[in-house]
Amino acid sequence: MVDCPTNHEYAKLKPPVNLKPVTLIGRFVTLEPIDIRHAAELFEIMKDEEVCRYLRWSPPAALNETIAMIDEAKQLMARHESIVFAQDWNETGECIGSTRLLDVRPADRQVEIGSTFLARAFWRTPLRSWCPASRRSASMRRSPSCQIMQRTTRKNPNRLGSHD
Repeated sequence: MVDCPTNHEYAKLKPPVNLKPVTLIGRFVTLEPIDIRHAAELFEIMKDEEVCRYLRWSPPAALNETIAMIDEAKQLMARHESIVFAQDWNETGECIGSTRLLDVRPADRQVEIGSTFLARAFWRTPLRSWCPASRRSASMRRSPSCQIMQRTTRKNPNRLGSHD
């Protein structure tokens, strides 16, 4: 009989998940670590309550609230609890939304993709399908044995972009 390691012991044998924020350049957008310079554009996007409808936070009422959200995101990244990206439209360089890797569990080699929002002008475009695939692909290249979870909550049974 062969003595097989348990899942927990097996996880210890693998190299750790790399949680260093990187810039991912794709066909339509560039995903880059969120920064204060994205605040004004993100604030304008989040003024649209429908954009924030399924997020766990309410739309910010002022620019300083958006700055505080970005500061909180940067703290999460510093603690290696999340990677928060701004989504910049390659054609213009404008910030058009945000997305993140969250529920980071290095011992299980798992992350979850979520808290994604896009400016309404980019709903129902090829961008919506491209973004999750690009994040999964980039995560797998950086850590091939990492499990990527993408969940839809009961609060948001539809995919983003299916709104009319």
